[in-house]
Amino acid sequence: MDGLEFLKEYQKNIGNYLPMVDHAEWIFEKRDPGNMVVNIGWNCGLMEGGRPYFSEFWAMDYLSMLSVFISSIGIENLSPAEVDALCEKNRVYHRINVSWVPTVKPFTDTKGNAFYSVNLIVGDEERVYVDGTSTHYPFSLLNEHNRSRNAGTGGCEKKG
Repeated sequence: MDGLEFLKEYQKNIGNYLPMVDHAEWIFEKRDPGNMVVNIGWNCGLMEGGRPYFSEFWAMDYLSMLSVFISSIGIENLSPAEVDALCEKNRVYHRINVSWVPTVKPFTDTKGNAFYSVNLIVGDEERVYVDGTSTHYPFSLLNEHNRSRNAGTGGCEKKG
């Protein structure tokens, strides 16, 4: 099931899953003029144990980055290394260079849900640090879905 199919399934049956970060409901601009971020792509899916994830692929200052949000419910005491291993095991990403470890921090979305925010460098001007195991879709697909889903509701939250 691709990211958009899973997102639709999740939204129809939200009570069957742990929370997904509210970013899945946002409209992403191509560029964020405030901090020069270029939004490249997104994906979402299901990890073991019914744990959804949402990932954002973006670039800034000659670095491409991946941010992954996973609910911390039931795994609140995992170390950053264990969260990274969970993402690797579930093929959310695969690091080629294991010396470049992601930053893992607690994150609370606007709905009050607790997540881990996993941020890692995908590549820079010299090298690539993450292989092509995860697919990312253009934000235009997510934006179109969110605009149609929120039609008549007064809009939706925006990023950038």
